[in-house]
Amino acid sequence: MFRGSLVNLHARAGIDPKDVEIEVVTHGGTTFDVLSRDAYRKRFDVDHPNADLLAALQAAGVTVYLCGQSASAHGIAPDELAPGVKMAHSAMTVLVRRQSEGWVLLP
Repeated sequence: MFRGSLVNLHARAGIDPKDVEIEVVTHGGTTFDVLSRDAYRKRFDVDHPNADLLAALQAAGVTVYLCGQSASAHGIAPDELAPGVKMAHSAMTVLVRRQSEGWVLLP
């Protein structure tokens, strides 16, 4: 997962994770990646393959959003999200807001 690589690259460069702000906005094909373990199991009857990675990213200080439009399209309720994942109105609103604040988009 690219986001994990980004965190690791900064760490290997000697940059303290506290000095880097990374936010991930999930939408479309990544919508189910931010479900809780229980919600994922209920939907797919298998263990969540990305749950540990998601938890590690959050432990490293990465803020994770789910596009509310994607959640709605897939019938995902806020209580199905993994702990700490934030529901955004849309991916577009987060991306546009952050870019207007000077953040860089890495698609």
